[in-house]
Amino acid sequence: MPLYSYKAADLRGQIVQDVVEADTEAMAVSSIQEMGYIPMQVAASAGSGRNLLRADVGRVFGEFFNRVSGKDVMLFTQDLATLLEAGLPIDRALEILSEVAENEKVKELVQSILSIVEGGGYLSEAMAKQANAFSPFYINMVKAGEA
Repeated sequence: MPLYSYKAADLRGQIVQDVVEADTEAMAVSSIQEMGYIPMQVAASAGSGRNLLRADVGRVFGEFFNRVSGKDVMLFTQDLATLLEAGLPIDRALEILSEVAENEKVKELVQSILSIVEGGGYLSEAMAKQANAFSPFYINMVKAGEA
């Protein structure tokens, strides 16, 4: 049976990293949820050498350019939604995302957003100040959700 490594948050917002054995990624997610965790990242631990090489090359180039990509924004959005749906307050959810960020630029981005939100600003305001990462469409969607 394949192994899946994961990062998850417990109900107190603490980050847990481990490996679970499951037939599919969906079954791995279910197992993680049954343990009382909120899965944030789940990936096959073992794969073909080609897939591992592709992941390593992507990671190296991402670190080389050290920027926030569209994929980073997508993962940030998914993880933030997961944590908010689990009932965590937005400031704690942003703290967790800052702690688990693998890309330094993403970490800086989330910390910047967090400081504005903790200061009483709206999430959309904080994102608008990060225009190099979030499109006007994305920011307006967040504003609509806030309204």
